[in-house]
Amino acid sequence: MEYITPEAMGKLERGASEYGLGVKELMENAGRGVAEFVLSRYGPARRVCVVCGGGNNGGDGFVAARYLSASCRVEVILLTSPERIRTEEARQNWEASPAPERRSMWPPRPRPWSGSRPRSRKPT
Repeated sequence: MEYITPEAMGKLERGASEYGLGVKELMENAGRGVAEFVLSRYGPARRVCVVCGGGNNGGDGFVAARYLSASCRVEVILLTSPERIRTEEARQNWEASPAPERRSMWPPRPRPWSGSRPRSRKPT
């Protein structure tokens, strides 16, 4: 499987800006591409859950959710608090993502147990 390292992606993004493509346009294109792939693979009218972090990849997910919401029931889950979204472009796309199916998983819910799990006792 081929992939692009974060460093290489940063270089590509800086190069795109020299041609007039900013982060917002790149995010819009990436998110639309994801939505088109999902629809071509699975079709409309299905329920979709988009899980996003607080960076620009999360921003791509918010855009994908917006496009998918035209033909699918979409739930967007943010794995951080909205205040911790790192870029203005990603924040704008979070705010534009489909509501009310939008929620933050921050702060994390407390676990039903604290510390380590109890050890099982050996029979005596």
